[in-house]
Formats: sequence, structure tokens, C-alpha cells
Amino acid sequence: MKRFTYKILEDQEVLVYEEQYNAQGQVLYYKDYQANPPAEKKICYNESGLLVEEIDISDNVELNRLEQIYNDNGENIERNFFFGEHLYEKITTEFSEMGFTKTTYQDGEEIQKLIQENDDKNYANKFYQNGELLESQFAKYNSETNCSEIKFYDGKNKHVLTRKETYNNLNLLVRVEELNENNNLLSEHQYEIEKGLITKEIYRDFRSGENEYHITMEYDNKENLIKKDIRTPSGHLVEFYICEYDGQNRMIDEKGMANGSFNAIYGTYANGEEYHFIHRYEE
Repeated sequence: MKRFTYKILEDQEVLVYEEQYNAQGQVLYYKDYQANPPAEKKICYNESGLLVEEIDISDNVELNRLEQIYNDNGENIERNFFFGEHLYEKITTEFSEMGFTKTTYQDGEEIQKLIQENDDKNYANKFYQNGELLESQFAKYNSETNCSEIKFYDGKNKHVLTRKETYNNLNLLVRVEELNENNNLLSEHQYEIEKGLITKEIYRDFRSGENEYHITMEYDNKENLIKKDIRTPSGHLVEFYICEYDGQNRMIDEKGMANGSFNAIYGTYANGEEYHFIHRYEE
């Protein structure tokens, strides 16, 4: 199946993207007509449906390539990034009963390492850069309050941040708080959930003054997100997103407006501009 995406500009349809899908709905080919020359991406999967190769092409020249290798459990154990034919970056992951170690190499030199040890919902992460400890994270879960507390430390073992995550009786995230080393609240997210879907989020950030946003979401009977509003507490509209699906559950229309304070669906059209896309399909 192919999908062609058109941007509506002054009542005219301009082709901007082309995608091809396999029978499982995975993208096999992507073309961006806005780039000059148009940018292409080819994607391959293994028999289990896991991504094994992704190639970026411009003007019939391979720019870069991603290769991925998995173990028998379907876990990614190696990612190789090529610029042309040059292997620039390799990421290896070694799994054990206690967790995993992820190591990043660039031009053959180790530059980053993450070591995670976990025990059910408790874990410890240690991040290294160029062989030196950069950051540590320690998470402890309280089954009585259904809350997880993650403490962050810098490379000198100084406590710099605490993140608290609270879950409901279905183990869905309903509240996130971030506090500084003095236990002052930096930011918080509160979520309202209906039938397993987030229908409202209140986001407050105190890092530079106080910013608060109310985000509401609506879904169709197939649980597709069809409407999203972001407003200030006074009701001023900051961003919106609306989309429509056809009888085969395929997105056919999407429109919205983004001002850049949140991630837009298509970042190219941020900064307060409204956007409108329609999607057409060919079998």
C-alpha cells in the first residue's frame, strides 16, 4: 500500500510525502518532496517484523545507513551507523540476569556507557562518558503507595534531582513530579485516564516563573487520537490538533496549529502557523 500526503496551501494540494507499507502496516519506503533534492528512506525488517536496516538516500546516493542485530529473544544487541561506507558509530548491548550494559563507540573509540541493574521495579542506572561517571539514577518502588521515586546524582555523587511517579490501580501513570536537591517542586504532570487512555493532562513548570497548560484529548471508538487541545488556565488556545480516519482505520485528514512551545506533529510548520494535510492511499 502507498500513502501520499498533501499539504493544503491556499486551497491547493502540494505533494510533500510518499510512503509505502507492507502487509503488516510497517513503512518500507519514505520520500520527502520538500527536500532539495527529495530525500528518500528505505527500510527492511526480518521475519519477526523487527527493523534490521534503514537507508537514507539523496539524489540516488546513499548518505547513511542503520543496521540492527537482535538476539534470540528479539532484544537489540547491536546498532551500526554508517556514513556512506564508513562505520561511524556502533552501539552494543549485553544482557544479563541483573540488567544490561549499553556501550557506544564512535570511530572505534568508546565514548559512552550505560550500566543498568534492576530488581523488578527497582533499578540503578550509571552513565559514563569517556570513561568517567557522568550521572547515576536510583529508582525505588513503594507498593503501598504505588509510587516510584527516582533520585538523580551527578558524577561527583551530588544529589541534583528527584522524580516521583505515581500510578493508579491499573499501573497507569497518573502523576509525575520533579523536585530539585532542596525538595522544591520544579515541574509536575497530572493525568486523567478513561478506559486506559489519557483524556486530560495538566502540566506545570516552575523553572522560569510559572507556566501551566491544560491538555485535553479525544479518541474515536478504535482508540485513535482525533482531537487534542493545549490551553492556558484562562482558556487561551495555545495549540490544537484534529484528525480524521476512514472506514479502514486509515488517517485521511489532519490539521492543527503549533506555536513551538510543545512538539508539533510536523515541526516544519511550527511557530504559530496552522497546517492542514490530507492523505490518499493506493493499494
